[in-house]
Amino acid sequence: MRHLIALVAFFALFAADLSSISAQTDPQIEKAELAIKEGLKDPESAQFKNIAVKTNSLGEVAVCGEVNARNSFGGYVGFQSFGVAGNVAVTQSDAITQAKLARMGCFGLEAELAIRHTDAQMKFAEKLHDQANFSCTVIWTMMDNRFRLQEDADLVIDAAIVALKNRALENKSEMTPEVVLSLRKQFGTQLTNTAADKKTVEKFRKNDATFKDLFLQSCTLQTDQLLRVRAGLE
Repeated sequence: MRHLIALVAFFALFAADLSSISAQTDPQIEKAELAIKEGLKDPESAQFKNIAVKTNSLGEVAVCGEVNARNSFGGYVGFQSFGVAGNVAVTQSDAITQAKLARMGCFGLEAELAIRHTDAQMKFAEKLHDQANFSCTVIWTMMDNRFRLQEDADLVIDAAIVALKNRALENKSEMTPEVVLSLRKQFGTQLTNTAADKKTVEKFRKNDATFKDLFLQSCTLQTDQLLRVRAGLE
């Protein structure tokens, strides 16, 4: 029995050695290790472990693992996660690189999907902010045309609505007649209320740059928050 156990242990050890040799000689893995070494202070001191070829949810292939190497002072920094996909080599050093590794699939499907969900939310939030900024610029232009350039109220409202309609078309959307009617009423109310505020009207007439900046900042902030609440982001 002891001889049999020894034989099994021998073959297990031999198989493990073969697996190690196979991983070390895999061209894809060798290429990945070389790519990581290029970014190290002391490439020759590199130590690798837990190397594996991963495929993420998009079907993109990456070589992932951990690397340890000496820093400028000659000391080992400790094992850090890395990933290599195509010509992109990433070693984890902060939250940004950690997110890149997650997208590569280095930390598994759950981590990848989590970061992609966060990416989608951030992209949507940026879109909302851009829309808020655009809308506030349209409102400022409407006010400026009315109170500084003394244009007709109906004309400046029409111009503002056309600008918003064009924006909607750019986003592959369309403003319904009901929305247009609602905006027309809101813009009319804004012009009426502003006309009653002599100090504000005077600032428009003086073309005060500081006033414009404050107006756009405040308007964009409030509109952005409103859009985020309506979208369920807050």
